[in-house]
Amino acid sequence: MRQGSEELGRLIDAVIDGRCDEASQRRFEELLRNDPAAREAYLDQMKVHALLEWHHGRVEPRVDRSGTGSGAERGGAWRWSHGRLRWGLAALALLGVGLSLLALRSGRLGGGGEVATLLEARNVVWGEAAPIAVKARVAPRAIRCTSGLLRFAFDSGALVTLEGPADLRILSGMRLRAVQGRITARVESETKGFAIETPSTLVVDQGTEFGVEVDANGRTGVVVFEGLVDLSRPKSAATAAEVTRLVQGEALRVDREGGLSRIIAVERPPGDNGWSTGPSLEPDAVIRSVRDNIRGLDSSKYYQVVHRGLDDDAPAYVDRPHEWNGLDPSGLPAFLRGADYIMPFNEDKWRNDLEITVELACSASLFVFLDNREKVPAWLAEQFTDTGVDIGLDEGSWPDPSRFTTDRGPGVSINQVFSVWRRDVNQGESINLGALMGGRNNRAMYGIAATVRP
Repeated sequence: MRQGSEELGRLIDAVIDGRCDEASQRRFEELLRNDPAAREAYLDQMKVHALLEWHHGRVEPRVDRSGTGSGAERGGAWRWSHGRLRWGLAALALLGVGLSLLALRSGRLGGGGEVATLLEARNVVWGEAAPIAVKARVAPRAIRCTSGLLRFAFDSGALVTLEGPADLRILSGMRLRAVQGRITARVESETKGFAIETPSTLVVDQGTEFGVEVDANGRTGVVVFEGLVDLSRPKSAATAAEVTRLVQGEALRVDREGGLSRIIAVERPPGDNGWSTGPSLEPDAVIRSVRDNIRGLDSSKYYQVVHRGLDDDAPAYVDRPHEWNGLDPSGLPAFLRGADYIMPFNEDKWRNDLEITVELACSASLFVFLDNREKVPAWLAEQFTDTGVDIGLDEGSWPDPSRFTTDRGPGVSINQVFSVWRRDVNQGESINLGALMGGRNNRAMYGIAATVRP
């Protein structure tokens, strides 16, 4: 079956690309007719996605006439038109998802066979669905729990963490359907196409790590931690569905009617797959919340709040692989280690009208890290005091983050030096931080951190 699977995968590729000749079409029909395993795997993918094709037709990128790139590249809408797809392939495959193709090539999806292993079950209170033992193999099935954490390793290469309360179904080794719950998926780069369906959207991974949250009202939150995803909002047959591409550092919420809103902040502990949105519920949090003055969908960027996470090699921005480090082998200064800190969006360095509001949960020292190449903004000089201490930013191998594998640790590969500014703040106080001064000439966005004030 392995050789036949690879051949069938190549034929499906040809069909999708419109280069399948008559002889290849006859061979494709022969494989489906004579090989039950190939037919079963193919039909498994068709059960759900053929419905999308029926309602929404073929997916085609909207032509961009502005000269600034395709609609998909700019996160724009896609046009769905009722077209005939010879083999009834899902609309997702035309987006480059290739779910059926991946299943057939790898041999890791069968007709309802085991597709994953439960690696961890932490404080799980099971719901109606039968419990699963740790290290047990899992076939497509329903999973319901009222609390706790479950971590699955899918044979397709996806590592999936589920936080309760949760109600979802494993449909195959490449697809989940979520009614409620918070899911984090990390997918190997060669396994693009892992998909999560929710009541309001379809989220398709294009590599590497993303989160999906379905709340009790059926709203879907989508957060991209690394790589990118395609977010599809199918509507009625009479209304064009839309596909939005989200990249690292972006997050959106989709309501049940398909409406979009921005997720402003994401809280994520260091070294943990857990995350949440909204003001912090951590009992010992120093930073309670962060927001800005960007309205509506003028931005889809989020701030990541990391409690007790500032240390050497801590990631600095949500959209760059840069890291904070001490300037010498002694590392970051002791008064900063273990601080709550905020990962902003580095490209906000160019926003002249930016205003960031940080709310503190306790009496704290609030710090701003300013690139020494930048002019000192008036708001910083008036409200903060320069501590005289500097820290470093390691930019790694940017703009090729895949090469960011060495040069780690304090005092190693420091590319830029930042001065540390401080202001003491009372419990519950909110502080407004402004924009940098140089416009398009600014080099790096500032950093933000806070520690408990003695």
